Amino acid sequence: MGSTPVDGRHVLCCPDWVYSNVSNVHVAKDRAWFSEYIPFESELLDAYGISEKGMPVLGIGTVELSTKRSPNQTGQDSRGVLHLKNVLHCPSIVCNILGSPLDFDYNVSFGGREAHGRSKGSIKKLDGYRVAYFDAKFEFLQVRPCGPPYGPPLGTTGFREGVMYLLSVYWPESEKKKWQSYQAETVAARGSRCPQYTPEEKAWLKKHYGGEFHFLRSFCLKIYNDEDREEGWYIVRAMMEARSEEDEGEGAI
Repeated sequence: MGSTPVDGRHVLCCPDWVYSNVSNVHVAKDRAWFSEYIPFESELLDAYGISEKGMPVLGIGTVELSTKRSPNQTGQDSRGVLHLKNVLHCPSIVCNILGSPLDFDYNVSFGGREAHGRSKGSIKKLDGYRVAYFDAKFEFLQVRPCGPPYGPPLGTTGFREGVMYLLSVYWPESEKKKWQSYQAETVAARGSRCPQYTPEEKAWLKKHYGGEFHFLRSFCLKIYNDEDREEGWYIVRAMMEARSEEDEGEGAI
């Protein structure tokens, strides 16, 4: 099953992105957050085991979350991006969750003297570059997402005054294994249909684009889509042939 593109509907998305290091997975409430998406049914549980009823998961994918980097910055440099992989799509959840996997890719810190009390902490890349901050005006540890044109249209908060929320979730190992099995079966099923790059083509992709995934993205193609991968393969061959002809022409001068 290939990835499903985001449709053109203007749906107001839940703006609440809460950091919860007790949660073992990222979760998005709205489909429009996803840049890569694979429909897949699963189940999400309450991390504390208080509720016996699970929440249905409709799909899994990648979210490129455009964020405000600081309460004091404006302009183009004021935006960052959180790259979130294996994000669950769970429409019934009260808010979006930044789970513990965030700690593997970013440095998350709290407190400090940042922004004169307007920030509770920050999220930085491993090289120290800040990509998001926790807004002090919120009760929970929440980042500030960007709306259009950098992100989807945003609605109002899903939180209500006077209501207590338990925002930690748990994706069971049994469900993870189902997802891993599905991925393995999908790769095996499409293996014979997908183009096979030669070692030279793989080296070219690695050198100029960092690999097939980034190459396809630069042409707005999806690595989960067999037709897109095939089209990408033809583009690679055409570009390599054109480069080879240019090199031969320069050598003849």
